[in-house]
Amino acid sequence: MLLLVAALEGVKAHPVNELLEGAYVTLTPDAINLELDLTPGEQVAAKLLSQLDPNQDGRVSELEAHNFAQQVIKATVLKWDGQPKTWTLERVIVPPYSNLTLGGDTVKIYAKSKLSVPNGVTSGAHTLLFNNLYQLGPSRYMVNIFLQPLSDVSFGVDRQIHSDDQRTLTVYCRILR
Repeated sequence: MLLLVAALEGVKAHPVNELLEGAYVTLTPDAINLELDLTPGEQVAAKLLSQLDPNQDGRVSELEAHNFAQQVIKATVLKWDGQPKTWTLERVIVPPYSNLTLGGDTVKIYAKSKLSVPNGVTSGAHTLLFNNLYQLGPSRYMVNIFLQPLSDVSFGVDRQIHSDDQRTLTVYCRILR
């Protein structure tokens, strides 16, 4: 019986009273790309919907989705070599309204920040800092870095540091040619 209870503990979905915020940062030689996934639990779904659908008409228009996504990405900090970078919103995907009212479905926000690696540089150390400051209420955070090469230029990660709450990621990397 104890074994069955222990096995069932691992089957739980995410907590119903929290928002899961998964940030996937992809570093390429010409850009830093962000996919930010927001998955509300049932008890915070209404709060998320109030921000997504401010006129409360029961549907999320493209403009409402865009405005919400802009608000969320403005609540993140991105720095490259200590210099602030800005995101350009690429798109936002909002699942059906009814799915969000129950909690558990995911709003996906995609953004990009241009990055230029000088042509004459053969190698060099760089630092990327990402910090997610968006908070709807109780949240669980996760952030990860991915590398995507472009032609003959790519990055190598020397070290990465996650904050204890997973809101912040610092990546020490270098250019590889």
